[in-house]
This record gives sequence, C-alpha cells and structure tokens, in this order.
Amino acid sequence: MVNDNKYENDIKELCEHMIHLLDKLKQRGLIDEQEYESLTYQKKRFLDSRSNKLEMKIQN
Repeated sequence: MVNDNKYENDIKELCEHMIHLLDKLKQRGLIDEQEYESLTYQKKRFLDSRSNKLEMKIQN
C-alpha cells in the first residue's frame, strides 16, 4: 500500500509537470489547442480521478 501511494504520487507529479510544460508550449504557439487537448486529456483525467478518490476518503 505504501509503495502504491508513492507511485501514485510520482505519477501525479509527472502529470502536473507535463501539463505545465504543455501549457508553455501552447502559450508560445508551438502546439495548437487540439494537440494540447489530446496530450493533456489522460493526465487531467488521472488527476481528476485521484482528486475524487481523495474526496471519498475524506467523506468516510
């Protein structure tokens, strides 16, 4: 369980970092909106699911 949480936290940090880098590329015009959405979709989905999981733990 401890290792799972560590791996999940590592993936969370990677997703956040990648989204930040993709934001910069989009702002500089190096990728367009469609490419940005395509590259960030799964990362945002993972972060949202993790957030929902945390909310459920808090409620219980």
